[in-house]
Amino acid sequence: MHGRTFWNATFFLTHIVKEIRSFRWEEIIDIEKIAKQIHKLLDWKDCLIECVVLFHFRVNKFMQLFLSSHHLLGNIKQHVVRYEIQQRGSLHAHIILWIMENDIKHITNEIITFVPTMFNNNKNEFIDPTDAMQHNLYKLVMRKQLHTCGNRCKHKSHCKYEFPFTMQLNQQSKFNNYTNQWEYYHSRHEDCNVVSYHACLLLWSYYFLNTLWNVNHMEH
Repeated sequence: MHGRTFWNATFFLTHIVKEIRSFRWEEIIDIEKIAKQIHKLLDWKDCLIECVVLFHFRVNKFMQLFLSSHHLLGNIKQHVVRYEIQQRGSLHAHIILWIMENDIKHITNEIITFVPTMFNNNKNEFIDPTDAMQHNLYKLVMRKQLHTCGNRCKHKSHCKYEFPFTMQLNQQSKFNNYTNQWEYYHSRHEDCNVVSYHACLLLWSYYFLNTLWNVNHMEH
């Protein structure tokens, strides 16, 4: 219904549950502690209803706090949320947003596709920042925002998401009519596999936000 009514959606986001790696949700830790009090072999995977309720609560809080209250992606005209289940049985949410036209340009220019630190050419590695906030952002980008091509995205030896990206030296985002995708500033070959992200959302959400794509293809 919404997809037929509101054309040219602006953003596509993916949210995932963080239950098995660093930055694990505190609620997942609590659920597992309670489960093990019942039986030592139980863990969070045995608490299906509790995990579903938690995920739904987290998605709603994210929408209310970051998007509706603080407008980090501009003023939202409409949104659609769809839940899916990963192969390991964990929920994730796909969210499509329609943003007010006056906000699209400046929000699009806040989206970046590069690792937020310097690159050491001699050691062929990124330099871990010493500033606490930059360090956290760097860790998040390196762990969750780097695309690795595999069987799911390869088609005739070509990535369907157009990775690796070509360098974009223009600091203003622009739409590529040939690839039908937005291009964001990154001036190093080392950034060619970075998935687009919004730094504030990524930091505030602590691994809650996994992917952010700008899908609006209108010239502004």
